[in-house]
Amino acid sequence: MARLLLVFPETRYKNGQLPLGIAYAGASLEEAGHDVTLIDLAHVRRPFQALGTLLKDTRFDLVGVSVVTIHVTVAREVSTLVKKLSPGSLVVWGGAHATVMPEESAMLPDVDIVVRGEAELVLPRLASDPTRRDLPGLVYQDNGTVYNSGPPEPVEDLDSVPFPARRLLPMESYLKYWYSLDAISPTIRGTGIMASRGCPYRCSFCQPTLSMLFGKKIRKRSPENIAAELESLKRDYRIEGFMFEDSTFVLDRQWVLQVCEAIRDMKLKWCCNIRADLVDEDLLAAMAKAGLSKVNIGIESAVQEILDAAYQKQITIQQVDDTVAWSKKLGLKVQGYFILGAPIERKEDMLETIRYAARLDIDDAVFDIATPFPQTNMYKMWSQYVTTDFANFDCFHKSVFRNLHGVSQSWIERQKKLAYYRFYLHPKRWRYVSRMLLSPTGLGRTFMKAKRV
Repeated sequence: MARLLLVFPETRYKNGQLPLGIAYAGASLEEAGHDVTLIDLAHVRRPFQALGTLLKDTRFDLVGVSVVTIHVTVAREVSTLVKKLSPGSLVVWGGAHATVMPEESAMLPDVDIVVRGEAELVLPRLASDPTRRDLPGLVYQDNGTVYNSGPPEPVEDLDSVPFPARRLLPMESYLKYWYSLDAISPTIRGTGIMASRGCPYRCSFCQPTLSMLFGKKIRKRSPENIAAELESLKRDYRIEGFMFEDSTFVLDRQWVLQVCEAIRDMKLKWCCNIRADLVDEDLLAAMAKAGLSKVNIGIESAVQEILDAAYQKQITIQQVDDTVAWSKKLGLKVQGYFILGAPIERKEDMLETIRYAARLDIDDAVFDIATPFPQTNMYKMWSQYVTTDFANFDCFHKSVFRNLHGVSQSWIERQKKLAYYRFYLHPKRWRYVSRMLLSPTGLGRTFMKAKRV
């Protein structure tokens, strides 16, 4: 039996979204008989002091760090601290950034091994024998030479994966800050689950990263397995709602209907991510009967040219309008995702997106700044216009592109902030905003979310 520490290196933006990646990995390691500790640095006081104490008090055979690009700097600091306080620990990087930048990650001085793709199968075997380098998906360096053991091994049967090891994380803290159903009520206790893995679409801001992480084959859990996890969450954490965190929950219409049938009697409110070209009023109505209360739509831009050329969304503005109309007719809340600042966007394009979002009959909006994460199609198209290193990327606050029309990065960053004010100060949202500010729970979540504005 090995003793392992898994670290989620978020320190800036606390939220209620449980890091499902390390929670799944932790569950698989426990199932294999290993002793596992999980730590999400955003949910502990004085994160590096807490991590240091943990490393001094306990000898870990392996420390795994789940890395996305915006966490690279903190992940490196974590790895350096591990090597300083626990030099005998094997430091393993996994997650999206390590998967798409494996050689670069493996060459870092305090990283021993990179695990590409999904970790549930390979990590328990590596923990059992840390000397193995023949396992699928490993990348490592030896005397300055990088070695690659071959493609990662995906999990074929998602039902075989144990439910995330939530009990190893501070669940009450996540429940306190979970905001996915705030548009319904800021008092709903809820959390996120994953029902499927993979996405066949080619949106420029996340592909082919998703395919590199999860493979090109779309895999789905059985409705019975999903229902069993929700029953356990009701029993153990008294949840009243949840979110399907899948990139796109509605890829397989028949499967969606089967899932709805399996969970209909649970009386849980839920939300999910949808594509505007994959739903119709009948499907939304069937989902609503099973507790669907809110849909999240990737809208990105109000300008069709930008949707097509910059973001490769394969949807139309008319499809968005129709989906919003059907959703509101059924009494559903709607959240829209928007992006500002692609290199080919003019000022007027961005302002039109902000105007469209404000007047659209939706309840919530998320505005991000276009960010070309490594290996994405967006990066491949416009890498020559990137003005800073990956380590400085922050899609919440920082524009990293040189704009082809002379729009300054500071103007884009300012418009992103103003977009939130214009959206939430619109008269149609005054009641919602008032309810959030007057509720102790809602007020706390509002301040938390404001850090990303």
